Amino acid sequence: SSYIGGVEKNLIKLASNRNNQNDLKYYLFSFGKPGDLSKIIKETTSNYYNFYSIFPIVNIFFVIKKLIFNKFDYLYICGFRYSIYFRLLKILIPDVKIVIAQRWNPDSNNLIDIILRISEKYLSKITFAYITNSLAAKNTLKRISNNKHIYTIYNGIEVKKETDIAEKEYDICVLA
Repeated sequence: SSYIGGVEKNLIKLASNRNNQNDLKYYLFSFGKPGDLSKIIKETTSNYYNFYSIFPIVNIFFVIKKLIFNKFDYLYICGFRYSIYFRLLKILIPDVKIVIAQRWNPDSNNLIDIILRISEKYLSKITFAYITNSLAAKNTLKRISNNKHIYTIYNGIEVKKETDIAEKEYDICVLA
């Protein structure tokens, strides 16, 4: 999308040319129509691929080809549909650890939340880790999956010590 929010800004910083080290490189793949966000990303990193097709399967095989060819260790996925697709095709990329960005709490009775809860009950077995943006989302994932690697980063602010909100006692590190 062309929207530039907190997550998008942090992903741009993460993949920027200044942040890439010799032994650690980040690559960004986008499947949306190019917009303001893709222009900014292209200015900050050379490791950006924008690929848009109206057929999701074409997008998926483009990334799988890159994952295999470049021997990536991790695939961090933002987006429910693509998280399903890539995990169903995990057999093609067995050495790649899949990390899912869970950006909302799927604890309501609407259809997408129900589908997510059912799918994560089974797909969490082939998911390396989850990163949520709220404690509520983390607790929901803990309830529906057996995955032990569920972490929370509050939209760019990591809370080091979780306490009761009423206590108002936090050690906070701002990701800049």
